Amino acid sequence: MGYFHVYTKGLEDRLIFSDREDFIAGMNLLAVICFGSNVRLLAFVLMSNHVHFVVHGQMPSCKDFILRYKNLTGKYIYSRYGIKGHTHTLPAEIIRIDTPDRLLATLAYIDRNPIVAGWRMMPDEYRWGVSRLMFREQRGRESLRKLDTFSMREQGVLLGTHVRLPQDWRVDESGMLDVRCFVDVAFLEKLFR
Repeated sequence: MGYFHVYTKGLEDRLIFSDREDFIAGMNLLAVICFGSNVRLLAFVLMSNHVHFVVHGQMPSCKDFILRYKNLTGKYIYSRYGIKGHTHTLPAEIIRIDTPDRLLATLAYIDRNPIVAGWRMMPDEYRWGVSRLMFREQRGRESLRKLDTFSMREQGVLLGTHVRLPQDWRVDESGMLDVRCFVDVAFLEKLFR
């Protein structure tokens, strides 16, 4: 078991996520993969043309994690835009994180990624990652709906999958699963003491 930085190359010209709907789908697909995976997702950020994840697990499981994410995201892109094989050849890297200091540096790098990419906002304002939930009160959960309030058909349409997720997981008003359902934000905060 170990910690790994799993990412796709950020210098690619092809967009993975073109608009808000794409990002929401990308977030929900990430939740589905986390649920059925042998890795624990610690942190992530989705950018328009690349992704970054920090996961805890075995190397083969990390490879499976990124392959499944690329595969499901590619299927989504095909269903929405008709582009076949869009993510199939997207280069991905997996780097072992071998020290506690390197782990913290990698987590900070992921948090700052939107700023480095030119977004004019603080990391906690960027919606498509986990940093917006760190070091804040756990407010806003009251307005979220549990999955069990949706029919199975509605869940399939909402999440783009027939995978049955835990029914106590919550969805916001935009149809995006609450990140706190599949990422242990409190554990992530403790890493920074």
